[in-house]
Amino acid sequence: MSYVNGSDLLLKVGGQAVGHCTTHTLTFNSETKDRAVKPVAAASQSSGLWKGKGVTGLSISISAEGLRYYNETENGYEQVAPLWGQGQSVEVVAFKRGGDADPYVKGNFVIATLEETSPAQDDATYSISLENDGEPEIYPGKAGGFISLNASQLKLKVGDKVTLLPTVLPDGTSVTWSSSATAKANVANGVVTAVAAGTSTITAQITVGGAVFKDTCVVTVEAA
Repeated sequence: MSYVNGSDLLLKVGGQAVGHCTTHTLTFNSETKDRAVKPVAAASQSSGLWKGKGVTGLSISISAEGLRYYNETENGYEQVAPLWGQGQSVEVVAFKRGGDADPYVKGNFVIATLEETSPAQDDATYSISLENDGEPEIYPGKAGGFISLNASQLKLKVGDKVTLLPTVLPDGTSVTWSSSATAKANVANGVVTAVAAGTSTITAQITVGGAVFKDTCVVTVEAA
């Protein structure tokens, strides 16, 4: 059995990896309620001291710490701060780096806090905390499906063809493709063909256990 090193885990916020993170912590939280238990007369006296527990709510919280860095190519403080200022939830994905392409957590999260620390004559750092916004798409123990395309936006010229690659769970699930404007760009089995100048949204969709899961890619077509 191999050990998992902290560097093997990757956190994405708003579609980009959080760059130069020294640490990130993902916490699964349960809200509980005590249930008083009255033991039967034949039970020991101590059994009445132990209360039953019931789960009334679930939540996920994530915190990350990183260096402030010039020329950041991934999500750093300068990229995350505007996401906080928009006051909207962002997509968060957590998965093992490299060998495991399937995330273990994926869903919408709000940026609860964003803090900058700038000590004199030392590296400036930042910390971010996130809280789930509703039920995530993927988390341990959830049954269901998942689909993610390898691109969220494409710019093509008339006549170009590009293949979109979906990652799906469970493996082997059939994917249905559609285009919002076939006169601009059409799709067949993931192959997108640019037809005329304009914009079309390509949708890849799966159905698992009666529930529909989908991901989209916006295709902008320019004249040849």
